[in-house]
Amino acid sequence: MRPAQYIALFIAPVVALIVLLYLRNVYDRKSYSLLVKSYFLGMFGVILVLLAKYISDEIGISDLRNLKRTLFFAFVTTGFASELGKFIMLRFFIMPRRKLDSSIYTIVLSIISSLGFATVAIIVLMLDFLGIREIYPSILFDLSYVPASVIFAIIMGFFLGTAKFYNSRFFFFLTGLAAAAIFHGIYKFCILTSDWKLLSLFAFGSVIIVFVMTIKAILQKDTSKEEP
Repeated sequence: MRPAQYIALFIAPVVALIVLLYLRNVYDRKSYSLLVKSYFLGMFGVILVLLAKYISDEIGISDLRNLKRTLFFAFVTTGFASELGKFIMLRFFIMPRRKLDSSIYTIVLSIISSLGFATVAIIVLMLDFLGIREIYPSILFDLSYVPASVIFAIIMGFFLGTAKFYNSRFFFFLTGLAAAAIFHGIYKFCILTSDWKLLSLFAFGSVIIVFVMTIKAILQKDTSKEEP
């Protein structure tokens, strides 16, 4: 492997470690323990995207010989499957069924879980499991995947956290999953087509969007009662 690929292997776990060490004195013991668990639970989300890739290989749609197949692979096989795997782990195995002081905690949970997902995803990429390395040969992808995953995590975490303020939670859950999947799909499409100009514009716009979401989440105060 090239030096940049070795660096890529350690980005997610190192970032997760730094964040967890920083948050050690921010949250109480129970909340912090869940953050640590979310990192390891997030790793299991990779199973779904690997299954989607395997099915795509079996039915012969992983051969990206035209625009339609590239779009489907970017938005469905990898984008939607990846975010659905993260969503399942976050919503049903990680999110605490108790009162939260702020919806920003849901975003933090989403980020840590996503870093766990990215840790395994990068390993799978480097091992060229199911031919994934051949599809994503770019070093830029290796180095940008973790920052991109954080962006998707903030988007999903924002909507899942905001859902606590409304009765129509299913709508916000669905919106969070759909928004993260769309952003993920656009990112993968830019990588697959080597459209670096579009990727640069997308990255700039995404950073602004998640910055606004994060500020809004910080200002939100959850006054809901503990869930049964």
